[in-house]
Amino acid sequence: MNVSESKEKYCVSIIDPARPAWCLRHYNSYLHLEPEYSPRNPRIFDQDASFLVIPDKFWPGFVVLESINYPNHYIQATDDGRMKISVYKNTNEFRNSASFTMSIHYIKRTSTKSIYSRHCIL
Repeated sequence: MNVSESKEKYCVSIIDPARPAWCLRHYNSYLHLEPEYSPRNPRIFDQDASFLVIPDKFWPGFVVLESINYPNHYIQATDDGRMKISVYKNTNEFRNSASFTMSIHYIKRTSTKSIYSRHCIL
C-alpha cells in the first residue's frame, strides 16, 4: 500500500538505511541524524525522533510529518536545503514546503524509498 493511500495517521521514526541505529530527530528545530545508542538529550530522544504521518492534510496525495512532542509543528524543507520543524502557518508557501510524497527507486538492484517535498518538485 502506498503511504498516501491510507487516510489514517500513524507514528514513524526515520532510520538511516546505511546506519540502522541512527535516527532522524529534531534538535533546536533542525533535523539531524543521531545514534540512538548515544544521542544528545537522551531523555527526550524518542519523542524528538517520532513523527505522525498524516496523509492529505494540506494537499491530496501528499503527507505531512507532525512532531510528536511539538503538536502543530511539521517537518519543513527550507530554502537553504535543510529540514526543520516549524509551527504551522496558514500559507501556500508553508503547506508546499511541509508536504511530502514517497517514491520507490532502485539503485544497483536494491529498492530504496525516497521522500520528496512538494516544495522541491514544483
